Amino acid sequence: MSIFGKIVSSENHSKIYTPTHIERLIIEKSIPFEILDLTLSKMKSYKPDKGDILVNGNVSAIDNLWKKSNYINPKAIGENKSTVQKYINSKKDIIDGKVEIPPILGLDLSEPSVIFENGRNRFSNMRDSGIITMPIIISKRQLSDFKNLKLITIENVGKINKKGRKTRKQFRIKKYKV
Repeated sequence: MSIFGKIVSSENHSKIYTPTHIERLIIEKSIPFEILDLTLSKMKSYKPDKGDILVNGNVSAIDNLWKKSNYINPKAIGENKSTVQKYINSKKDIIDGKVEIPPILGLDLSEPSVIFENGRNRFSNMRDSGIITMPIIISKRQLSDFKNLKLITIENVGKINKKGRKTRKQFRIKKYKV
């Protein structure tokens, strides 16, 4: 089976959704560094609502904790057409310069796991483009929990590795499996 197709089972039948050739090209296309810089600059200047705070998120730590919940895996993106379209539309919005709001995150401390209130496809696209730190919005009440789980960092916001792709060194908590 292709990495872009996954069997979806229902009570009476199974089907495979395989993205079109154009969808695959968009999924695999890298976002240029200039656009990433512009997007990160817009995110850094965003003013969150009262009670929330803009912090610098550690992408690999958030990604590893997110895998415990409704994770978007770029290699298994063919889960369903809706997921593919949301991922693609988010990438188009980034490329077109329409993204200004950083992802909004919360924590479920019972597991613990990351909860995306908004921006999981933005986060996925930025992660897949090589961003290792990026602005995120969290509740001020959960600031200490994010610090304790090492989900926020003091590094420069919007750090991109030189080649724009992840390396194992950048994922110290767990190896990144795609």
